Amino acid sequence: MVEVKLINRSISAIMDIVYELRHQGSIQGVDFDFAYYPEKYDNFTGHTIQKHTIFRFYNHEHATWFTLKWADNE
Repeated sequence: MVEVKLINRSISAIMDIVYELRHQGSIQGVDFDFAYYPEKYDNFTGHTIQKHTIFRFYNHEHATWFTLKWADNE
């Protein structure tokens, strides 16, 4: 399994990505899964945690393609 993190994308942008993955034949729960985490304030550290989404791919080739197309440039 390979995880790819997308930072600071709106839920509508994430859903557009998910719809595109499905349109291309990927099956959620078989080829990929995702979890969206909204922005929140961390009382312990005093910092705001940015909204982010974790995509999990069960095939390295799918993860590589996704990373090249969608991953944030860091």
